[in-house]
This record gives sequence, structure tokens and C-alpha cells, in this order.
Amino acid sequence: MSKIAGGYFIMARAIQESVIAQAPPCTRELWVWLIRSANFKLNARSNIKRGELIATTEDMKNGLSWQIGYRKESYTTYQIDRSLSFLKKEKMISSKRTSRGLRITICKYDYYQDFDNYDVEK
Repeated sequence: MSKIAGGYFIMARAIQESVIAQAPPCTRELWVWLIRSANFKLNARSNIKRGELIATTEDMKNGLSWQIGYRKESYTTYQIDRSLSFLKKEKMISSKRTSRGLRITICKYDYYQDFDNYDVEK
């Protein structure tokens, strides 16, 4: 079997007991999108570290959009901003404004994206 291109990210089953499990759909989807979009290794050219990304609200809206027939739907800017505020309040992310958008850091990214930190029966 050939290898799957593009790498992977880990989503812990413990998420079912976390605050994100009871959050609105926009917040849950944004959380997964941020983890999926974060750098998995240092990008030396742009100096974006592992667990970080730079994105605008428009990037997030487009990344979470869906189609209904020929019509494109997306969350509102207000919903994205509220979701970001929730994730910051819960200390799941931190962010800083830059000239290219928000520099978002996923808190504890290295811990949650390391297989050695999971108790898995083989």
C-alpha cells in the first residue's frame, strides 16, 4: 500500500470530555481547521513555528465554507470572531495581529501531536 500524501494530525478522544465538545458547531469546526492548518514543522523562510499559522478571518471563513447546490455558504465574521474569543478564553490558542493577518499559536500543540503522549493498546 502506498503512503498517504500530506501527513496527518492527531485528534485525542479526550476531546469528547472537553469544553470544545459542547461548543457551537462553528467553534468546533474552527478548532479542527486551526489544528489541521498549523505548521507541523518550522518554516524557516517565514519563521512560522510548529503549531503556528497566519490566517485572516476571510481565510477561516473560506476554509470552513460548504456548498448547498451551487450556492456557497460560510460562517459570518461575527461567528468566527466569537469562536476565536472562546478558544482564547479557554487557553486553547493565543494570537497576535500581524500585517498579514492573525498569527495563531495552538497551545500545547507539541504535547497533543506526539504519539508518545497517548496510552494506546497495540
